[in-house]
Amino acid sequence: MDLPKLDKSLDVLYSMSHPELVRYFGGMGTQDLLGLLRHLKIKPPRVGRLKLIEFIAKEFAVTGMYMRIAGKHCK
Repeated sequence: MDLPKLDKSLDVLYSMSHPELVRYFGGMGTQDLLGLLRHLKIKPPRVGRLKLIEFIAKEFAVTGMYMRIAGKHCK
């Protein structure tokens, strides 16, 4: 499955803080957000759009933190 159109790489997204991610994902459409989750093989809970944005931002922030600790980068 192709990654939805993003103007930032996954590496950049994983390096962003939770508030930055909320602002970034807030500018995306719901279908793009769901497509991003599908691409990453993440199943979100059944919630409204705001909760979806919060969920995605938290997933990236936490995963990015662990990637930075491990010194890994996304390709």
